[in-house]
Amino acid sequence: MERGASGAHIEDQSSVLPEAKANGKSGLELQSIEDDWMSKAQPKTFSNCVLDAMKHMNVPEAEKRQKLDEWMAHSSFDKCLPNKKGREIVERLGVQNLFWDWDLPRTREGFYRFRCSVDAAIVRGWAFAPHADLIWKETASLDMVECTIFVQGVIGLGLWMAVRLSTLGDFTSLRRLLDLTHKKSSSKLT
Repeated sequence: MERGASGAHIEDQSSVLPEAKANGKSGLELQSIEDDWMSKAQPKTFSNCVLDAMKHMNVPEAEKRQKLDEWMAHSSFDKCLPNKKGREIVERLGVQNLFWDWDLPRTREGFYRFRCSVDAAIVRGWAFAPHADLIWKETASLDMVECTIFVQGVIGLGLWMAVRLSTLGDFTSLRRLLDLTHKKSSSKLT
């Protein structure tokens, strides 16, 4: 889910912006530099970078479709495919010289760029489950459909679950979510 740079021959953003700031740039000028950098870097997930490369392969359409299907079978969210393993699969499928780097688009502060989603929260829940007693999803609004998908995605992990409202929320919806969680947990135990 992390977004890496897929544009080859691009400078590390963590050095471009501090250099511009040192040269007296600020505010909108820095934002313009970052926007320009992002358009050149073409940030996307590793999986999307692979899909784009496969779509441009010079092979018959049937073979291309077979390779795309195989990649999708290996790289779906429920597989939690590590990047190293993904790169091995990509090479085996015949994608040559794939450029994707998750460090290049890091922010000035050093943070990785991340595409937030319910699927991302679920996958992180799976990844952290062996090391945690509690997993949570943070949200600015309590969307019952979204929260239900999260709960259904992580309910089998046997952990405490939480949804953190980053603003004052609708406590009626929160109560419904807690009731749903309790019912799902109880039905799994019986």
